[in-house]
This record gives sequence, C-alpha cells and structure tokens, in this order.
Amino acid sequence: MMSSTTLRLIAVLTSAASVLCGCAPAPEPTPTPSAAFATEDEAFAAAEATFTEYTAATNGTDLQEPATFEEVYRWLTGEAATSAKENYTRLHAEGIVRSGDSTFDRMELRAYSDAQVAVQLCLDVSDVALVRPDGTSIVPPDRPPRQPVDVKLVSAPTDTGLAISSVTASKTASCDG
Repeated sequence: MMSSTTLRLIAVLTSAASVLCGCAPAPEPTPTPSAAFATEDEAFAAAEATFTEYTAATNGTDLQEPATFEEVYRWLTGEAATSAKENYTRLHAEGIVRSGDSTFDRMELRAYSDAQVAVQLCLDVSDVALVRPDGTSIVPPDRPPRQPVDVKLVSAPTDTGLAISSVTASKTASCDG
C-alpha cells in the first residue's frame, strides 16, 4: 500500500504531465480509508502478537550490550519509546544485570479503532532480577510478582501493524486469583 505522501506526489506529477502534454487524464478514484481491523478478533490478535514480540525482545536484552535494546525499541513508539530508552540507558550506565524472563497472560481487549488498540493484561515479572555490580538487587522487596497493566497500541510499520505507545499500571484490574 502506498503512503499518502507517495500518492500525493504521483497526483502532482500526473497533473503536471497532463498540463505539459495538453491532455487531461480521467480522474483517479480517491482511496477510501479502511479500518485496520475488520473485527474485534483481528484487533486482539494483532495486539497479542505485538506484545508477544515486545516481551521476547525485552527478554532478549543484555543490559551490557546496548545493541540488544534496538529490537525492543522497534516495538515501541511515543511515550513508551522515550521511557524505554531512558530506562535502558540508565540501567546500562549503572552496570545493572538482568536475569530471568517476563511473561504475560489474561490479555483482554478494552477498545479498538482504525489506528488504536487498548488492552489490559497481567505481566508476570516473578522471575526477573535486576542486580547492581556489587550484587545487591534494585528490585523493590514489595514488587508484586504479577502486575496488571493497561497497554495502548497504535498503527505502526511493524510486522503486526502495531507498536506500543504506552504501558501503565492498571488502576482497575487485578492479577490475583
């Protein structure tokens, strides 16, 4: 699918060519915007695939190797990308070592439109440790092992068609039980 910039450029070039040669082409049909997702199931599947890829990328990072952060950033945009870049830069600078993987479950679709999807899920960080060079943990002792989060995703040029724009602690969900 061509971008709107490319379509405008083609339209301008076509108009200029017709003026130069003295002929007018038949008007081109205007593309009709279409929803990114035809169904709720499609929106959910894209959000789930995006968060799965993001989680795998996060689990694949080595805080001592900044090049490994790039795959994480590929799945983020806006506020989420800015926050991740700041956090990864700080963790790298402080020599923090991460071990263990995070997972998620209980994903629920909250809303979707042409350009956005909102989901709620439970993030399991029970196996994730973050340790300073002196061996002390930076993980707060009261960190819940399972955390309910609200995730907003927006249309983006990724394999799933979405990127994560924000991840925030949920004020309404619970991962208990």
